[in-house]
Formats: sequence, structure tokens, C-alpha cells
Amino acid sequence: MIFALILTTRFLLGVFFASLAGGVSHILAQVILISFFFPAGSNVVLVSSILGGGIGGSVGGFLAWSSPGGSKWENLTTLALALAGGFAGAGIGVWRGAHVYHLAGLPGIPELAGLIYGAVVGANLLPLAYFISRRVRSGKFEG
Repeated sequence: MIFALILTTRFLLGVFFASLAGGVSHILAQVILISFFFPAGSNVVLVSSILGGGIGGSVGGFLAWSSPGGSKWENLTTLALALAGGFAGAGIGVWRGAHVYHLAGLPGIPELAGLIYGAVVGANLLPLAYFISRRVRSGKFEG
């Protein structure tokens, strides 16, 4: 029961932090790049959106799943998994988001929705699996 509460709390914190950080970093990357450097339809802007949303989502996922009392290697592994999941999820979310979410009159929002959903899911699922496997291997798993 306690283990389920810990998992639920960490997952909800991960969703919150990853959504907030991913959205803010995506919007900042878009505003800075489009305003000062590249036109709106540029592939550089798309790549920067994936990088910004992926990094933001990954940082949020890492904040929820890291253990302050844990070893350095466990936290680095959690960070690497959150980064890999956040980037992969953001990339898949942008790729699918343009085709799934149709919002007339709001250019860029479908990609943003897909990017944030993908980054949040990716940045939380891999650390969740690692956390569960680490607890099961150490014998601290309570039904």
C-alpha cells in the first residue's frame, strides 16, 4: 500500500514538473528562435522545439524520480533514462501531434500538445520502470 502511494505521488509530481518545465522551455525556445533568428516554418525551429520540450520534460521527470539520499549512480541513471524518454517522447509527440490534434486557427498548438504529452510520458515511464525494478531487486517492494 505504501509502495503504491509512493509510485502514485512520484508519478503525479513527474507529470506536473515535466508538463510545466517542458511547456515553458518549448515556448521560450520558440519565442527566442522565431523572434530573433529563424522564420516560423524552419526545421531548426522544429528541432529546437523537440530539444527544448525534451530537456524540460526530462528535468521535470528527473526531479520527481531522483532520490536525494540515493547514490550518485542511481541518480545519473535516472537522469539518463529521463533524458532518453523525454527526447524520444517529444519527437514522437511532435510527429504524431500534427496529425492527431486538430485546432483550427491556432498554428503551432497541435505540435505543442503532442510534444508536451510525449515528453511527459517518456520522461516518466522509463524512470518509473527503473524505480520499480530497483525496489524489486532490493527487496523493498511491498505488494
